[in-house]
Amino acid sequence: MANSTRPLTPRLKIGSTLTIIAGLFPFTVSSYFFIMFLYSSAHPNECWRAASVQPSTFSLNGISAGQIAACQAGAGPAAETPAQTLATAWKLAQHMEFANIMNTGMCIVMISIFALRRYQKWGWMVILASYLWVGLNDAIALYNAEQPLFPLAAFIIGTTGLIICYPSIFNSSQTEPT
Repeated sequence: MANSTRPLTPRLKIGSTLTIIAGLFPFTVSSYFFIMFLYSSAHPNECWRAASVQPSTFSLNGISAGQIAACQAGAGPAAETPAQTLATAWKLAQHMEFANIMNTGMCIVMISIFALRRYQKWGWMVILASYLWVGLNDAIALYNAEQPLFPLAAFIIGTTGLIICYPSIFNSSQTEPT
């Protein structure tokens, strides 16, 4: 196990700071969308705000009233219309989406502080895996949905941070300062 009292090298200081910023970015953005999700849920007659930066052209009550392009009958409980089922599913998906993005961002911040800054190789690898799986997956999904690719900013900043701090984490010939 690496010595956690060893001072941070300049590369590790810069790299881990960039990964912290990269973790705070999705956490902050998804927190905003989560607040908009709660707002939209509390105001079902207003345009749904959690789907994008600008309010959408539909509301939960609009969907529930059948103002949707297409819906499969029989998808929900017997008492629900297809539109109600869609509205319930939409809320569930949005809630889970933003909670999970917030969690991913906070995990990157915590791993950056408590593992990466203590020279833990596993922390570097977990952050990289998160960027490659979650970050690229989200970027591909946003691209396919023709949405802005601003989440790539966190991926680029974080990957740059990992590249910068790589020698400090994996260079076994590095000696402790005296």
